[in-house]
Amino acid sequence: AMAETAATDATQRHFANNLRKESCHTCWSVPVLPAKTTVTSQPHTRGKASGVGLISKFPIRLSRNTSEDPFVLSSRYLHCVVKAGPVQIQVVTLYCKTASANGAARYNNGLLNFALEQINKIALPYIILGDFNCPIPSLEAWPHLEHLGCQHLGQIHSRIYGAPMEPTCMGSTTPDNGIISPELVQYVQKVAVLPDGIFATHRPVLFKLTFPHEGLFKEIIRTPKEIVQLGLEKSDLNAAHYLTKD
Repeated sequence: AMAETAATDATQRHFANNLRKESCHTCWSVPVLPAKTTVTSQPHTRGKASGVGLISKFPIRLSRNTSEDPFVLSSRYLHCVVKAGPVQIQVVTLYCKTASANGAARYNNGLLNFALEQINKIALPYIILGDFNCPIPSLEAWPHLEHLGCQHLGQIHSRIYGAPMEPTCMGSTTPDNGIISPELVQYVQKVAVLPDGIFATHRPVLFKLTFPHEGLFKEIIRTPKEIVQLGLEKSDLNAAHYLTKD
């Protein structure tokens, strides 16, 4: 998952084409607007760093949910479904506003609440990834999510290794995180923060999910009941006959 990208529409398409050559699938948020025009009056390929995206080796598609909420048109929001073998997972990518931005707390809580509304429309487990720009427990929705059995990657890291997850930004904070739905928590086997130097200020976070071969759910095909099990009387059959005859 990518957060805080500066990719305009042209850059998204160019990057996606290059990744396709590496057998990678990509989905993007609404593209950011070009920051300026070039000396040839062409739109610049970079804009304000406020976009998000998702790269996957597995088949991936955008959510088909519809909404009139303004958040659906935000470059800070992306909702996808990933198919990994027999398993399908919702993956939401967010880029929350920094604490110094005007109204950041209200915006960030609204963004996460909107994401959860969209997630609840699809009966699949979910992962919410991105740069939250705040500790996940400080978000209004977190007590409810924790009550449901969700865990964030910091909690899972502490459970697996018995130590806090390392800072991911400027050596002091951990805004880069993920919320794992209850159905998936047990399948997270590894969490790691990569070394400094890959990106200017952030350290990427890796985690590994290991699923059972048979998938997460059982597929049940219910056969129709036999007519004798429906408790129909002869009068019911006669009534149905006359109704269809008319």
